Amino acid sequence: MLCKMDVVKLLCRIISKETRRDIKEEALMVCIAVLLGGNNNSQTKFCEYIQNDSENEFCRSIHE
Repeated sequence: MLCKMDVVKLLCRIISKETRRDIKEEALMVCIAVLLGGNNNSQTKFCEYIQNDSENEFCRSIHE
């Protein structure tokens, strides 16, 4: 249900744009919870978001 509400896009944007470390960490924990269940739909949404992130903001933010 959360995938239908585009929560993956929201989480990725929070991680990419947020400057506060504690908020990023909480968003990452929610990402892990969404992915842990093996939900193929959410995994696909994360993959699509990362592939379409032309500035690599999401990956750079996680790297930092």
